[in-house]
Amino acid sequence: MKIKKSIIKKQEKPIQKYRFYVQVAFTLLCLWIGVEMFLFTKYLESGGTTNFYNRPPGVDGFLPISSMMSFYLFLTTGALHSAHPAGVFIFLGIILMSLVVRKSFCSWLCPVGFLSELVEDLV
Repeated sequence: MKIKKSIIKKQEKPIQKYRFYVQVAFTLLCLWIGVEMFLFTKYLESGGTTNFYNRPPGVDGFLPISSMMSFYLFLTTGALHSAHPAGVFIFLGIILMSLVVRKSFCSWLCPVGFLSELVEDLV
């Protein structure tokens, strides 16, 4: 009969502390963009009777289909789409980052990965 070895977690490396801070910063940035978008939609729904808020450009990062469509438009015409210009740069940044440093986007920047790691630590 085979004896199972217990799994021993590796000692935490100093880089993990910096990775945690980067993850927290990007999660807070995403929450901030969400709040700005909420205020922008409330302004639009009110018909302009509440305080004015601009549409946050960072919201384009949450619209991957429009980012890819804008990137295609850029490749075919050389012009950026006026509705989602930041999306092209966010999309290109994620693609470039994935090609150069592999899983770094998911492990360092993606808030979903950060939240799943927090849940894992609670269990």
